[in-house]
Amino acid sequence: MPFRVVVVDDDPDVLRVVAIKLERAGFSVVTATDAASGLAAVLREAPDVAIIDRMLPDGDGLALIGTVRAALADAGPAIVVLSARAGLDEIVQGIEAGADDYVTKPFSPRSLIERVQVALVRRGRVPTAGDHPGGETQPSARAGESLEFVEGT
Repeated sequence: MPFRVVVVDDDPDVLRVVAIKLERAGFSVVTATDAASGLAAVLREAPDVAIIDRMLPDGDGLALIGTVRAALADAGPAIVVLSARAGLDEIVQGIEAGADDYVTKPFSPRSLIERVQVALVRRGRVPTAGDHPGGETQPSARAGESLEFVEGT
């Protein structure tokens, strides 16, 4: 059974890229576009990982992290913040709010997947042979293409 991931981001391009790359890597993905639907998805899906944008249309992603941690405690998902806020203070705030990792935009999808896998291991959710059914193991870019995702492209 593949690991389950909920991705919460209000940018449809980010959601599309992250979902496609995670699915190719063997993850099962559910997406949400705001904090309210993100919380509902996390509570309904009981994911192994939640990737949460810091800036959501109905609130700060850090508040969503706090709500998830309060509701689920240690049984909750590994949480990775994905944000355009790249300052050291913002990163520290994300970790202090309960995130396991913090990835800044623009980002490499391959690097994000690796960070998700590390967060899983840190939370004691070590992949077994059935967890990743032969997903993409190498980047799929052709010569000359970039794997970097830049907002607005």
